[in-house]
Amino acid sequence: MKSSSFLKQLGLAIQNYDSANGRLPPQAICDKDGNKLLSWRVAILPFIEQDALYAKFKLDEPWDSPKNVALIPEMPLIYCSPSADRKKGLSNFKVFTGPGTVFEMEGSPNGWRSKHSVASLTASERGSSNLIFCVESDDPVIWTKPEDWDYAPDRPFPAMKPIYPHFFMVGKGDGSVGSVRKSTPQSAWRASVEPDNKSKESID
Repeated sequence: MKSSSFLKQLGLAIQNYDSANGRLPPQAICDKDGNKLLSWRVAILPFIEQDALYAKFKLDEPWDSPKNVALIPEMPLIYCSPSADRKKGLSNFKVFTGPGTVFEMEGSPNGWRSKHSVASLTASERGSSNLIFCVESDDPVIWTKPEDWDYAPDRPFPAMKPIYPHFFMVGKGDGSVGSVRKSTPQSAWRASVEPDNKSKESID
């Protein structure tokens, strides 16, 4: 299945980003005031052998600036799941971001980034194989736009639409790929996107 291969490649790119930077990639490339400019899909371009495309982006401008919006049609194949419209630059691969998630963000002198690393996720009580990095769903976004699922433990779980009749394809924290049944309880999803969640529930 093409989606499985792409999710594995995305997981490897995220882990290589962590090895190079000591942190997971940010959910969004932000300006000094914390305004979101570009997606994590842009941030990991050098780690999917897309250095030339990465060099074309104005990293201090938003995704829809004249320079950056012109790059939307150049979406790499890796972001294109079977139901995506590559010509429109639409990707079905998204992450959860917000308090307590793998992609929770923090400020630093070098800008905004994920506060976690692969090493810290490996040390999680849940284990990295029980943590979700990325999900394929049928609510695509423009690949350069910093739009994913906003999450918080005290808010309703984000609505997700499956591409497949009975399951979602997911990339996990250990780099593996799996499927999660559509009927999986929200409590299990929550446990799988929060590294510090002490619930015994699992997506498997």
